[in-house]
Amino acid sequence: MDSVRLPTVFGRRAAAAPPKRSPRSGRGRGASRSPSQSPRQREATQPEQKTVRTFDATTGQVVVTAGGAPSRAKLVAEHYTGFLRDEQKVREVGDYVSRLPLSRQKELAIESAQRRNAAELERMVQRDVFDESISRQRAQVSLRMAVEHMVGNLRHDTRELSLIRIHSAAVDSILHAEAERIADQIIKRHLAKVVPDSTTSVDILEMTLDAWRRMHVPDPPRRVIEVKPPRRSPNGRRASFRGGNL
Repeated sequence: MDSVRLPTVFGRRAAAAPPKRSPRSGRGRGASRSPSQSPRQREATQPEQKTVRTFDATTGQVVVTAGGAPSRAKLVAEHYTGFLRDEQKVREVGDYVSRLPLSRQKELAIESAQRRNAAELERMVQRDVFDESISRQRAQVSLRMAVEHMVGNLRHDTRELSLIRIHSAAVDSILHAEAERIADQIIKRHLAKVVPDSTTSVDILEMTLDAWRRMHVPDPPRRVIEVKPPRRSPNGRRASFRGGNL
């Protein structure tokens, strides 16, 4: 077979033109093998997932879970939303608030308004729409307006409507406080189970044995020792046992 002679350009043979690639060729294997997409760098860019070791006293085992302690804000939001949807819970808290004096109801209502105002201020600061000083001023104005709306406009609203708003805000404050209390208990129980990083395998073995003993070995019967006061002679002195006769 005759060899193909390439045309010469200025005395040199022109190299064969590389084949044209389709527009999608840049998205193929060549692009995936770029240095920026190496597995090691891809792992480095991903956020490191924290693992926590917790000790289960019922089974006597150490469980490794991903993530740290549960988010307090998330737990509070979940329980608070659940309380608002529970009509029986809202009715019970409403009956409790109705028995409180009006001064205490106003305090709870103002606490509810302050809590909502603090959440609004935090959202404004996170959005970075205004300066922090301006955001605080706007939050103070909104808090004042919320309290005035809760108390009511004396020219338009009646006293009964004002009392209803105060009662509703007080119920909201108690429900949120109950949600915070439950969230703190959950976090406290979780932290009590966390095994520190400095814990050795021997410590874990002792914890496992203690858990097994608490589950399977009954507590020994307790002996009650009654301590009697010393006997005294009729003349007021302590009795002597040396002579044999009192």
